[in-house]
Formats: sequence, structure tokens, C-alpha cells
Amino acid sequence: MNAAKSREAEAGARDGGGKVLVLTRKEEEAFIIDGRVKVVILQIEGNQVSVGIQAPKDVHIVRAELVEKDREQQEETT
Repeated sequence: MNAAKSREAEAGARDGGGKVLVLTRKEEEAFIIDGRVKVVILQIEGNQVSVGIQAPKDVHIVRAELVEKDREQQEETT
């Protein structure tokens, strides 16, 4: 990874409070998180990526923008 991408990844991690692992994957390639969650790149078309996630039922998966929207709504009511 070049220095510019590395800085972008670290800057993007500020909201989450940690560093970001940046991976390059092709269609049908996958990665595993914590030995329990498998993420597979199903399809890449233009600037959209279809991702499949295999995880145990006790793993809560939600889109980040929904979590952020909920957080913003909670802040507005406080």
C-alpha cells in the first residue's frame, strides 16, 4: 500500500478509533474475521461491490450508515 492510501485508511479510521486494514480482493475471493465471519466478494460492477457474509446467528450485522443515522437521532434528542 502506498503512503497516500495508508494515510487515507488511518484518517478514515478516526470515527472507529482504530486503524483500518485495507485489503484488495477480486470476485469470489474472501476473508475471514475472528475465525467466525466469512466475507466473500460476489460481484464487482463499476463502483458497486456485492458482498456475501456468512456468520453465526449471534453476530449482529448492520450497515454502518444505519448505525450513524441512529446515533445522530439519539444526539438530537439529548
